[in-house]
Amino acid sequence: MGLSIFAAKIYNVVFGKRAIISVEQVMRMKEDKAFDHQAARLDFGYEPIPFAAGIKGEVNEYMQGVRVDFSNVTYQ
Repeated sequence: MGLSIFAAKIYNVVFGKRAIISVEQVMRMKEDKAFDHQAARLDFGYEPIPFAAGIKGEVNEYMQGVRVDFSNVTYQ
């Protein structure tokens, strides 16, 4: 993880505002993302999809040039 964080720091220095990966994103890779999604199912009708299907969808969007800008998103 240390090497990845170091690489992300260098990457951000080199690419500045054009960088698409932040050090914080690399650090979040350590976080446990497993959680109970029953409340989301009940409240929002959330239906999880298999990992392979999600990745395929992401790659398709990327190949079509779809990009969502999250730079102005605020978290509470």
